[in-house]
Amino acid sequence: MTARRDRRGQWWVLNADAGMTRAEVMVFDEDFSRPRRVDVGDRADPLSLLVRQEDVLITDTRGSAILRVSLDGERLGRFGDARFQAWIETQRARQRRLEWLRIGSITGLLALLAAGLLALGVWRKRRLGEIVAADPAFEADA
Repeated sequence: MTARRDRRGQWWVLNADAGMTRAEVMVFDEDFSRPRRVDVGDRADPLSLLVRQEDVLITDTRGSAILRVSLDGERLGRFGDARFQAWIETQRARQRRLEWLRIGSITGLLALLAAGLLALGVWRKRRLGEIVAADPAFEADA
């Protein structure tokens, strides 16, 4: 949980679960009464907040964005100019590539493991055939 006070005396609270996920942004008056939830979007996953003079910046880990919210709790859009947004987009693209690389690596490792187990089974069957052929006293189970 994170709590920051704005210039009006309101407390901005980021209330998350134990893993700091699925947080919600709440605003309380100065004596922590009359809480209200700030709508940052259904898909947003706020991680931290920075209270400034005229607005509050909220990091959204799911959307890879920094959201701007007025001190009245209204969404003002994303933080940063076009150049900053372009940089954020390159970071999102990089994150997607790394996610695909991770998925591909896990898939490749599982395929390699399956191929190894299949090769071991084929080798075992062939070896058992060689043993039976060398000594008829051994018989393979049907």
